[in-house]
Amino acid sequence: QADSGKKLIDELFSEQVSYFGAQMLDSWSRTYPVPGKGKIRIYWEDVPKALKVATIGSSDTKSEFIRECCDGFLFHLDRFEHFIQAGLTTFEDVRTPSKYYVEMMAEDKGVWISYIEYCKYEHVIQFLSRFPQWREAR
Repeated sequence: QADSGKKLIDELFSEQVSYFGAQMLDSWSRTYPVPGKGKIRIYWEDVPKALKVATIGSSDTKSEFIRECCDGFLFHLDRFEHFIQAGLTTFEDVRTPSKYYVEMMAEDKGVWISYIEYCKYEHVIQFLSRFPQWREAR
């Protein structure tokens, strides 16, 4: 089980899109290479703005890139919970470093919940709810 958890975490950080999604939660400001568009500077406050469901039809390159990266990140969180429920890994095996990112997400909990529900990630809310920081956030 621990090997499965390690592999899941390794995959999250080895895939560029999901890694960028994690970095966006961890950075006040960072420049990212966007295929065919050059480089884009993304600020921490750009992330919740791009994830607001009302902005999803936007053709703004920055918002589209943020959503693509966050989708990759959320895909992995969804897999974490799926593997836990299937008995292939345990919560303890994937809790770290997830806890850190969940704390960042909890600061804009409403935006994340709406986006996750819009994208129909079945297991992400269950995974996030395992963390007291998420459950206690408003």
